[in-house]
Amino acid sequence: MRNLMLLALAVVGFLCAGCGGHNYIIDDVGGVKVKIFFPSKATVSTNTKPVTDDKGNESGLRYTHTSTDGTGVKKEHVVEITNSQLTINGKGYGSIAKGDSVVIEGDLVTVNGTERGASPPPQAK
Repeated sequence: MRNLMLLALAVVGFLCAGCGGHNYIIDDVGGVKVKIFFPSKATVSTNTKPVTDDKGNESGLRYTHTSTDGTGVKKEHVVEITNSQLTINGKGYGSIAKGDSVVIEGDLVTVNGTERGASPPPQAK
């Protein structure tokens, strides 16, 4: 009986594994934990590069996350942390510090569990 129940649970788990839903990836971007949700069954690529100011000095990091779903639709998130400011896809989300945690789920952005609204990106100094 126990084996039959375990087999039934395994079959249900296997069948549900292909159901919709979302996956996520967590990366460290300059000491900030960034968690990005994407559709299940998507192919994901990431890239991190330094950001430099107009004098060529490194001033932050640019993290690019691209997911491609099963139908070929691409979605890209560009997370930039420069001079302690968080920018996602060209929109400003305020101050950020090492040790903070950012979650991006669709259009929702939270920092340390608090929702943040987008504003124009900070102007370079």
